[in-house]
Amino acid sequence: FLTGVNVGFMPIGYKLGHALAETSSELLIGFGLITGVLVVLAEPAIHVLNGQVEDITDGSITRRSMLMGLCIGFLVAVIRSAHDQTGRYKVLNFLCHVYLTVVRGTPVVVQLLIWWFVVFASSRNGIMVASFAFGINSGAYVAEIIRGGLMSLDPGQAEAGRSLGLNYIDTMRFIVIPQAFKAILPSLGNE
Repeated sequence: FLTGVNVGFMPIGYKLGHALAETSSELLIGFGLITGVLVVLAEPAIHVLNGQVEDITDGSITRRSMLMGLCIGFLVAVIRSAHDQTGRYKVLNFLCHVYLTVVRGTPVVVQLLIWWFVVFASSRNGIMVASFAFGINSGAYVAEIIRGGLMSLDPGQAEAGRSLGLNYIDTMRFIVIPQAFKAILPSLGNE
């Protein structure tokens, strides 16, 4: 029943399900039946996606959304950290706070549906819309990860940079961000 479908895991799952169903153990028979049912249920979805399997499995959505999330997250984190430390950028901080609250408080599937059916209703490029939606969502979480790493440093580090005559941008670039990178990297890798 899988003729014409070139997906590597389908024949393996089908054969595994039948091989396990032929054994005498009740647990293995149950596992085999569940695997067989999942394979049968997945068949129509594979046929629907048959023309687009290469587009979806090449990782383009992941790469694009990850890059977009890193850029947005870094920008939002810097704005929020600058406001927390200096009190400036009140309007930008408010916009970033609203963005973080809305995006982090809404399920990603709801966001994806809003982007597809409302914002980009006339678009036929699902890959672009998915990349955009996941990038916006990832940006909110990355922003909080980076902001947490920046705020985890002792305020004396920034004061030391300022006492050396560095402005705020140079202090962040040469002193704070290299030290915060150590705290940011593990959480960012999990995102």
